[in-house]
Amino acid sequence: MKTWLCVILATGIFSLCYSNIEVQDENIVAIDIKSKIELVHLPDGQLLKYDFEYQHLYLDSLNIVREIITRTTPTEIMKITDSLVNENSLIVDTLYKYFLFNQSRKHGLLIDSLRSINGKVFSVDSLRNVKRWGNFNLDSFKLVAVINNPNLHQVIAEKYHKPNKDLSDENDPDSLYLFYDKSLNNIPFSFSSKIDEEKKAKLSKIQVVFNSRKSDKFMLTLPRRAYSFEIVRAQIKDRKKILDFFNLIRTKNLD
Repeated sequence: MKTWLCVILATGIFSLCYSNIEVQDENIVAIDIKSKIELVHLPDGQLLKYDFEYQHLYLDSLNIVREIITRTTPTEIMKITDSLVNENSLIVDTLYKYFLFNQSRKHGLLIDSLRSINGKVFSVDSLRNVKRWGNFNLDSFKLVAVINNPNLHQVIAEKYHKPNKDLSDENDPDSLYLFYDKSLNNIPFSFSSKIDEEKKAKLSKIQVVFNSRKSDKFMLTLPRRAYSFEIVRAQIKDRKKILDFFNLIRTKNLD
């Protein structure tokens, strides 16, 4: 059986207030949550890369979460020569999901692509729990460095170490980097509302670093790897269909 080393980190969502205005393009707020995940594939120790993107679209209390996962995974192929030989190759594929929901409702609609308006009902609370939105904290980390922007009179980055790192746990990180951006303060999404409030700036990027180390458990040297999570402003893609989705979830009675 293949074994994976993985850490799930948190991202967060804020609620907006409901309004009965017509769905218009200019009323939609769009952001991307970009994640880069490096995993160690066992038993060979190969470093694999996953790119995750969640595009969050907000219209009052209506939400669309567009999930895009690009993954690079190994596959065994058969090379036909004078003798049959198995070779390992890397394949890249992309998966899409769309979560449509109203913040005031218990259920939303999951659609697997923009080519269809057919979907299945899902629990909004379950979606939040699985993604762990808004639960990021610094409880086990110690601040070791701060970078300030003297012109803006604000902290723009911080570095943290984990003083009580569990050496027996390959998923326990060595260091953490946080980046802040005041220009994102007005967006309705947060990794941590507590940190945003304390810093008076949006926590815009989280980077988690795992140093290279020898693992007695897996009998190999694990390569250095890093995870990152970042908020960026986004352009609305597939505008007409997105407007159709907002109209669909506004009129759909799923409870």
